[in-house]
Amino acid sequence: MVKLMISEGEEDSYDLHRLEEMVRNRIATINGLISANYQIVTKTIKDEYISSSLKAGTAIKTNCDYCGNEIAKSAKKLQVGQYNRYFCCNSCLTLYKDKYKGRIKVVSERELK
Repeated sequence: MVKLMISEGEEDSYDLHRLEEMVRNRIATINGLISANYQIVTKTIKDEYISSSLKAGTAIKTNCDYCGNEIAKSAKKLQVGQYNRYFCCNSCLTLYKDKYKGRIKVVSERELK
């Protein structure tokens, strides 16, 4: 895997067409390479931008982080590190905690440091 990152603000000065051409003509033609896929990401949006644009009381549809079913009524919430996980019922919340207890512990310990 090859990952090329361009610092924010440099994308205007860097010719994206030349980058795409390099991937297509140089990397994709490497002897013995079976497959070459690439994506050019020109902008990323962080979670905090999305959450800060929602106002309190705004209704949104969301799915349970354990079973995948749509949450029809009030969601059960679990904060894991800086992220919130939402569940349709106490059973899914309990099953999620049990299944991912190791990961939850590691993330929680990182947050304390």
